[in-house]
Amino acid sequence: MPSFIGHPDKPDRFATWLGIGFSGLLLASGVFMAISAPTLRLFSTTGPGSGFLPLIIGLALVVVAALFLIQRVVELRERSTAEAMDNAHAAIASVDETIEGDAPAPLPEAGLTRAGLIIVSLILLASTLEYLGFQLSMFFFLLFHLRVLGKRSWVTTLIMAAVGSFLVFALFSGLLRVTLPRSDIPFLESLGL
Repeated sequence: MPSFIGHPDKPDRFATWLGIGFSGLLLASGVFMAISAPTLRLFSTTGPGSGFLPLIIGLALVVVAALFLIQRVVELRERSTAEAMDNAHAAIASVDETIEGDAPAPLPEAGLTRAGLIIVSLILLASTLEYLGFQLSMFFFLLFHLRVLGKRSWVTTLIMAAVGSFLVFALFSGLLRVTLPRSDIPFLESLGL
């Protein structure tokens, strides 16, 4: 997740510390969810109980947050080492040369635009779930994220979007017996969507 403000090889110190704080918050949230989930029923006579999914999400959140935290700490140590080396080189070579043709540092606005697109797509997903149903809404959501934001090939995008929408719907409704929204549009409802 490169959010560079200065030199492309040196991540912004604030961004690194923000990442460490964010991963700590995610870690605490995951631990809270995992500890709180057993207070709900994990299993019932018909299948997974109301506490099963929060337990799985909490444990996954702990793993992801721990990996993210490790990544940020390693990045912080590498940056400290790189800064010490840079200071030593600066003391030796007191002349600063400007090389023409260097690529400018990536603009932070690109990350904000991407984040804005993700938030808008999540709002669209939430608002279309009741009308289009889970399968079509999730298919278009994944199609957008994989093709536009992820720049995947069409074949990969279509396969992953189909699996992530139709197969997940079949898994949740058939195997786990979890009700996901179906379309309110009569034509789509007659197709089973």
